[in-house]
Amino acid sequence: MLFTTLHQIHEELKRRGEVRAKTKSYSYPQIREALEVLAKCKIHLKSEDDGDDLVFSPIADFGYFNDKSSKGNHPDAAKATVYVRFNALITQAILSRSWRQINYAAIIGADIYLVRWFRKILGLRFSQAAPNKSYNIKLSTIIENSGITLYGRMSDNLKYVEQSLAAMPDVVARYTVEKEFQVNTVSRKGRMLADAKIVIRPTHGFVLEQIKTNVHENRLEKAAEGEDGHVALEPERADYKSLADYDRARAAYLGSRPLQPSQSKKKLPFIS
Repeated sequence: MLFTTLHQIHEELKRRGEVRAKTKSYSYPQIREALEVLAKCKIHLKSEDDGDDLVFSPIADFGYFNDKSSKGNHPDAAKATVYVRFNALITQAILSRSWRQINYAAIIGADIYLVRWFRKILGLRFSQAAPNKSYNIKLSTIIENSGITLYGRMSDNLKYVEQSLAAMPDVVARYTVEKEFQVNTVSRKGRMLADAKIVIRPTHGFVLEQIKTNVHENRLEKAAEGEDGHVALEPERADYKSLADYDRARAAYLGSRPLQPSQSKKKLPFIS
């Protein structure tokens, strides 16, 4: 369960707006209404392969209450405390430590929807990124999984994808497109684009970012429970000014109790 305030949510949304398009930030009533909509919304996922069937809300439930000592007791008061209980998928990912860090600021800062989707999917799926490795994906897969609005012609969809890849110079060093054609079913003359395989080569900066994320995931695997009940991660020397501070932190970590091993390492569905 997450505890926050309407003001903190307001400031985060304001910062996101400033990053993207200098848009006007949402008001407190709008934020509270949005949380109510999320709590009432139902998402139904059906698997075409193995019969899995999931029905859930983006958030399980939420509530808000005011500090009685504050002057404003209106439900939309800035200091109103908001609590959100996550749905089972998010809770399972947290408890099993199967989540992965991604570059939040870069994703939010992108104006093109497909750029945001590409940044998420590459950060989550291309975990073994290296200069000599590529991430391959079919155009049909992008269309099916990203939820983009389709153009009438496959070639126009490909142009949109290429435009998005070109807008990610910090992630995509270069890419190639291997086109697949079929006979034009309308005119029965010539060929038309049926699909395409897109081969993405990452930049050196993105590779380093993924390596750092992998290192952090390894630290999570070795997480322990400290004396105060909080999660303790293995200390890194760079995080401490002096060797003595580092040694004390490492000794405390080594004396911590290991967390219970994850019950399942099964990857959860990617939900955008």
